[in-house]
Amino acid sequence: MNNLRYFEDFAVGDTFETVTQTISHEEAVSFAKAYDPQDFHTDDIKALEHPVFKGLSLSGLLTMSITHRLIVTQGLNMAWGLVGKGIDQLRWFHPVRPGDTLRVRGRILDVAANPSKGVGTQEVLIETINQLGQVVLSFAVTIVVPSRSRALSGRTAA
Repeated sequence: MNNLRYFEDFAVGDTFETVTQTISHEEAVSFAKAYDPQDFHTDDIKALEHPVFKGLSLSGLLTMSITHRLIVTQGLNMAWGLVGKGIDQLRWFHPVRPGDTLRVRGRILDVAANPSKGVGTQEVLIETINQLGQVVLSFAVTIVVPSRSRALSGRTAA
């Protein structure tokens, strides 16, 4: 990968936004049948009767997976890829329906260097947004990012 990005390439307040992805009915139901087999994710008729969803909705786990895919494929070129350390404040605000189109925006909330280990951490606010402009999912993720000095010194142990 060319133009790899390291800890020093990011600052508090930096933002990014991804391209969009539309979710098909088949993708939503197939994922739910395999990993979250609840009627409001798998059965169009029964989902209409659900008092909260009132129709078929994507599994929140699928929404998270799509969010991750959009971030990874956006070309952020993180030197180690996205190495997660933890997720906080995970919230689902609106049901995501088959046919919805999602995009992700992120903003760096905090950075902390750990020079002795040749890495740093970033806390990033992630928001997944539907075609109506509604935030349907948000969370703060902490990621580990190698420093440029680590890459130049050839150190490989984390």
